[in-house]
Amino acid sequence: MKNGHLFILIVVLFLSSCARMQDSYIVDIQAERDAKDSLYSLIKESPFGEEQLTTFSGLVYFPIDEKYKLEARIEILSEEKVVQLQTSTDRMPNYLRYAFVYFTIDKKEYKLTAFKSVDSKDKEYENFLFLPFTDNNSTNEVYGGGRYVDFEIPTSKIFILDFNKAYNPYCAYNHKWSCVIPPRENALNVAINAGEKKYFTNRNLSGH
Repeated sequence: MKNGHLFILIVVLFLSSCARMQDSYIVDIQAERDAKDSLYSLIKESPFGEEQLTTFSGLVYFPIDEKYKLEARIEILSEEKVVQLQTSTDRMPNYLRYAFVYFTIDKKEYKLTAFKSVDSKDKEYENFLFLPFTDNNSTNEVYGGGRYVDFEIPTSKIFILDFNKAYNPYCAYNHKWSCVIPPRENALNVAINAGEKKYFTNRNLSGH
């Protein structure tokens, strides 16, 4: 086989492999979304009220977009400081102000503060960080009260931050819940067109 043909074969195999990886990623994200819909349809597991569930047909999302699967950098804060985050009720949960997370969208760098729950007794999530945020889309296509991203504490400074996994607080569906309001420092001056959108039913129930 001539070198030129070998090179073309290698490129074709590489592109085919990339396409399979991309397809696998999309399938995995969609599977997570389908599983969440199934869980939320169960009255004992759902943030929706019983009457709301009669019209529940699934959450609403942006199309899965790998542009928002970002290589990010984490900077663990040297000073451990416990803060109380404001919520939609009088509840003031305690969080450790744990790290800064840096990432780039359209060649511009942004920063968010990551928090670690102090109050949670759930062992399953003790190694996870919490990113509550708002963005420039927060009064249009997405819930105005902000969205969240959770991720496991990375073992290196560089990790993957995936906004396709951004989700709404329960307050987006039902006002009876108490939900953390993203702090001002986590207001992004960019539209994050990824993850979960506002929720609407045929009764226009958006949780406000």
